[in-house]
Amino acid sequence: MRRLNQSILCGVGAAVLAQAGAVRDATAAIVAVGAQRSIASSGAFPATTGTHFHSNLGQPDEVGSFSSSEEVRGVGEFDLAAQPLATSATLSFSVSQLGSSYFGQTGPGNYTIGVFAYLGDNTIDFGDYSATSIATLGSFGTSALTAGQTLSFNATAAYNAAALSAGKSLGIRLQPLSDPGTNVANQFSGFQVNAVPEPASAAAAGLAGAGLLAGRRRRLRA
Repeated sequence: MRRLNQSILCGVGAAVLAQAGAVRDATAAIVAVGAQRSIASSGAFPATTGTHFHSNLGQPDEVGSFSSSEEVRGVGEFDLAAQPLATSATLSFSVSQLGSSYFGQTGPGNYTIGVFAYLGDNTIDFGDYSATSIATLGSFGTSALTAGQTLSFNATAAYNAAALSAGKSLGIRLQPLSDPGTNVANQFSGFQVNAVPEPASAAAAGLAGAGLLAGRRRRLRA
């Protein structure tokens, strides 16, 4: 009977260790963008207020200018309500088109695009055009862009800040940092974040397993 009890306990212990190990070895979770859209101003670069949309929800983000009177920015928001904090989080997206299919702008042009993070609310509205930035993730020039090219940026601090915020939404904005010129823009899509969960969940699994073992011992003694 004692050997049987020990066997049961060892089996439970092995299961707990396997569960904890699985958590520690967890690969990055891919969080896809929940909503994305292009927003334009009614003034030339550098603009401060978005007044109308240049794309429908879910279409590639257009970033650049329209004619010589509008600056266009692309925004996207990630719903993090079900996501744990991350030890690392990498934002990536791709160049879906040089130029723009929406209003016929040419590309790639020769301007710089900044990548900014802000606290979102899982909806796209005109306020996202100039929402307060919580982090600058980086920037890139357009002159050497190629269709299909993937761009990646470290978003760990911004990701965790958004996961802890009331809205639990990470907003990403692509906006021109230098004048795109007249009727020049490019389109971007495939926004996602690869996030590696913090190991705290492994510790939680270990504690739960310890409680399970203790309960099993008490029942066997009874």
